[in-house]
Amino acid sequence: MSRILSTAFLALFFVLMSCSSTGGGSGRTFDPSKVNVTGSIDYSGPGSFWTGSVNYDDSTFEFEVAPDTGEAVTLTVEGTVERLSTGFLLLTVTSASGADAPSAGDQAYAMDIPGFAFLVKPLDNDGEVIPMVSMGNCPSADLALNWLIVQPRDGALADDSNQEWGGQFSFDQSAGTASVDSDFNLVDFSSTGNSPQSMPSVSCSNGFMEINDGMDHVADMWLTSEGGAIVATRDTMLDEKEQSILAIPQQDISISDLEGFFYGLVISDDNIQPVSVELNSQGEGSGQGYEDIETAELESGGGVSLDFSVNSSLGDGWISGTLSGEGQERNIACSAAADMGQLSQTILFCVGQDIGDDANYFGALLVSIPQV
Repeated sequence: MSRILSTAFLALFFVLMSCSSTGGGSGRTFDPSKVNVTGSIDYSGPGSFWTGSVNYDDSTFEFEVAPDTGEAVTLTVEGTVERLSTGFLLLTVTSASGADAPSAGDQAYAMDIPGFAFLVKPLDNDGEVIPMVSMGNCPSADLALNWLIVQPRDGALADDSNQEWGGQFSFDQSAGTASVDSDFNLVDFSSTGNSPQSMPSVSCSNGFMEINDGMDHVADMWLTSEGGAIVATRDTMLDEKEQSILAIPQQDISISDLEGFFYGLVISDDNIQPVSVELNSQGEGSGQGYEDIETAELESGGGVSLDFSVNSSLGDGWISGTLSGEGQERNIACSAAADMGQLSQTILFCVGQDIGDDANYFGALLVSIPQV
């Protein structure tokens, strides 16, 4: 197998390759030659500050990294893209320059929602996934989004009833104000009491929004062309990123809309696991980790059972339920949206309690297998 990027990519995601001689069956596959994604799509997001593009016509990518918005680029990476039958992408570096640059020929896996989102593992190998979205414009109308935390602040506990993990966000375009309208914990999906929170000062330029609470710069928001966003909240004392949040448009979803096969990533404590998930029309299903993304070989054992239902108390687009495995049952909540990106895929962005310890969180970023 080809050498992995020593400073590894990972995308909505760049995920590390793995090799093994044993497995537990195969995940769902499709013919990647029938996937029709066209054009060059620009992406941006926090992390330091990432910008770049994926050209689906000639199967190439280019990304640049700067320490923060408006600062000089410190790393540039270019390469080729190949879509695999599992849905993930195989990335091969052709050239790179800057601090800790990978070598030509280095490879990694990736995953995308073409025209909506892309996430990247930072090249300094600090273990965090950097989310990016297709670059959009400043809002010309009000926004109503569901948000969830994919990379929490230090010390956040999933068994703490006062710790928020998701909720609803709105932006009033005419007033230029924003609000965190609601939140929920993972103990019983009830409100923490920390919302609503008003943000009376919002500025926006070229799809990049700065949010102030009236005193401090509290968050940066990258808007996607399809109405979603990535948010990096800021520690106002240290003036640095505190946590990463994904937001998607609120949609009226029924549980039967989610029937099908999904692939994606589970992120927990700096570990990133590619997974395969299947759900039936009642919201019941299972999830299993991949042993080998190229062959679709699944791991032996260690999978989870899932049981979802629509949770109207959280608002449109939210489902919640349980995942079971290793003799334990934990809570999970997901925001769902259909017909996203060029491939009109269904996405599930989830946060839940870890099977091994309900105080630990995990995030799951799942996308439906393309209909080809």
